[in-house]
Amino acid sequence: MLTAFMGYKAKDAEMSYDFANVVSPDDPDMMYFQRFKETFGEDGNIFVVGMQSPKAYKLDNFRELKSLSDQLNTVDGVKAVISLPNLVQVVKDTADRKFTTAPIFNPMPQTQAQLDSMLRVVRNQVSTMGKSSTRRLELLYWPLLLTLPI
Repeated sequence: MLTAFMGYKAKDAEMSYDFANVVSPDDPDMMYFQRFKETFGEDGNIFVVGMQSPKAYKLDNFRELKSLSDQLNTVDGVKAVISLPNLVQVVKDTADRKFTTAPIFNPMPQTQAQLDSMLRVVRNQVSTMGKSSTRRLELLYWPLLLTLPI
């Protein structure tokens, strides 16, 4: 009898692919996620992996992040990977009177001092955009964004 009732109710079952419905709206991480979506929007074709650790700024870990980014970029269907090691900066080309982009971490830093210097360039770019807090820096630059086809 119970099986028949459950079978009857199964026709009304719906699948939800929105994990936000499972987490309390009062959860601090969910509130942060909602602010992120309000600021940057959302796209079902983007997969975001984020981390928040000062260890990522250490040279060996930074190299590992670069390696991971490069590996993810070779996955079939991945259109782009955006991560700290492959960020670009806007450069003014006075000869051609235009702006171009250039990799910040090219060549890859060989020492911690070189990495720290290059990270200052990133922080300066962020503060130029009016987003100078550490939390905002990680939000903008630490995620690996994978754009996958539908």
